[in-house]
Amino acid sequence: MATSVALLTLLFLCLSLAEVKQADGSTLFLILRQLEAEVRDLKGKIQGNQVAFGASIGNVGNTGPLSAEITLTYKNVYANTGNYNPATGIFTAPVKGIYYFSFSGHNIATKPMGLRLMKNGVQMITVYNHVGANRFETATNGMNLQLNVGDQVYMRLRANTWIYDNGNNHSTFIGHLLFRLLAEVEQLDERAGEVHSMKTHNTELDFVSAAAGSQENGAQMWIILRDLEAKLSRTEKELEDLRGQSQGNRVAFGASTGYSGNYGPFNTEVTLVYRNVYANTGAYNPGTGIFTAPVKGMYYFSFSGHNISTKPMGLRLMKNGVSMIIVYNHAAGNRHETATNGMNLQLNVGDQVYMRLRANTWIYDNGNNHSTFIGHLLFRL
Repeated sequence: MATSVALLTLLFLCLSLAEVKQADGSTLFLILRQLEAEVRDLKGKIQGNQVAFGASIGNVGNTGPLSAEITLTYKNVYANTGNYNPATGIFTAPVKGIYYFSFSGHNIATKPMGLRLMKNGVQMITVYNHVGANRFETATNGMNLQLNVGDQVYMRLRANTWIYDNGNNHSTFIGHLLFRLLAEVEQLDERAGEVHSMKTHNTELDFVSAAAGSQENGAQMWIILRDLEAKLSRTEKELEDLRGQSQGNRVAFGASTGYSGNYGPFNTEVTLVYRNVYANTGAYNPGTGIFTAPVKGMYYFSFSGHNISTKPMGLRLMKNGVSMIIVYNHAAGNRHETATNGMNLQLNVGDQVYMRLRANTWIYDNGNNHSTFIGHLLFRL
């Protein structure tokens, strides 16, 4: 789009009056009107990114255990732009895009708690608190998901497990749109090409013909052209700024390990590879487990790890070889446990972020996808 507008601007500045006579003056004004319409249209699409909800189960005590799996309803709503239904517990995607979801569950460990994040009837990820001592425990997980219009995301409580909440609001479910996958934005260059081709028409405006007739009218013609050029320049800048807002933050990934059983322990630290990918705009490498920042900006990362507590689990979030944050589940008994952490990091182009498993510790996963790693760009710097 910038190239096409620049060419039009150059046309206005460089044409002689004789050449202007051969141009389609009405088309030039039509180009400006179309570009201004593109600005209005793209503004509306950017405002369409305002999709979010957040809710807790509320002060209900225990839900379950039940003999069949159920959909959880989070009725205590903190924020909702309208696409989450608190009566059903279901979020319905209003636009195609990459969305972030996270959930936390609280339970009394005398009975297990099993939670599934669902998309259109298919489990994405899970947490499962196994039976332990008579105490309250919390487990958390989250994932970036690519959704189409009408896709539904919700939480399920597994059969024969329970979840607890009270007035302190322990058990929560949140989601928001990170960015739209805008076919319309990608088509702007095509439409710009169509606009550029409109210059070949031959109809003349009356004022162009008049401009050839006298020096005074010619001067007026150039004033009009300079004004039109300034408007096109402003429109070009606004379009580029809006496209930056639409496309510039389109960096995200989400994956689980895809392991079947225990991974580790090893006598040296290893980089974890999360091969089961749910969303990836290209900056995460599922072959190496490494995310490489494509732009300078502020990024959010989160990870969850699951392990059998007969051995410890130690996970590090790394940036360029340096540990940023950690979770460490110490050995305690013989049960599965989950730990989660996250951080906002400022990255430069080429910075690398990845997960490491500490020496002499292990991590567990299976088809339920407990152990996850996600990240996305919050904004450019």
